[in-house]
Amino acid sequence: MLTIVVPIYNEAPHLLPFLVRLDGVELKIPKQIIFVDDASLDASLSILKNFSFQTPVKIIENPINRGKGYAIRLALQKVETPLVLIQDADMEYNPNEINFLIGAMRADMPYAVFGSRYLKGRNPNESRIHFFANFFLTFIFNFVYRTRLTDMETCYKLVRHADLQRICLTRDDFGIEPEISAKLTRSGVKILEVSISYRARNIADGKKIRWWDGIIALWLIFYFRYKSFRIAKP
Repeated sequence: MLTIVVPIYNEAPHLLPFLVRLDGVELKIPKQIIFVDDASLDASLSILKNFSFQTPVKIIENPINRGKGYAIRLALQKVETPLVLIQDADMEYNPNEINFLIGAMRADMPYAVFGSRYLKGRNPNESRIHFFANFFLTFIFNFVYRTRLTDMETCYKLVRHADLQRICLTRDDFGIEPEISAKLTRSGVKILEVSISYRARNIADGKKIRWWDGIIALWLIFYFRYKSFRIAKP
């Protein structure tokens, strides 16, 4: 069974069609969804509460905006399934393609599965700045951690809940992405990539990541490579 973790912050303009799409997606395994509203200032929480879900859901209300990483860590405390996937509350990623990640996950192999936006090259609807920023961060990550990833910063990360519990996540911001990748790698979890599509949006459409988040991600790549951290026993 799979838990889909969805952080939400000010996503009202497109939240309803997103919920219809995510709730209605047919996956290869049963799913439940945990939404974390990170103190949205718009109607996101109201839309969420008034939606008639067919899927089992939990809704967590965070009274203070703390960031994507905090929302994910809050949701992980409520997860009761073997597998966890992170899903942004926008239309950039296609929930139907979660099946690609599930299909690549094998019970007898100790790895996580990432959905890569770049296995087939640059997406034509994505800005060159965004593409090269991701390319650069992934290149540095591969050099530092001796991996061969194409998209370290991807949202779509399918990970065993037990592995996430072992690595003790700490970041509140978008730094949760390099933190997950770094700590999984250092804890011995291999990362397999499958190709996914990507419908990029810009700041005017509600994209929240900024240039300084890239600087933080670069610093965290080195920080988590050389900083000792606790890995819990399986």
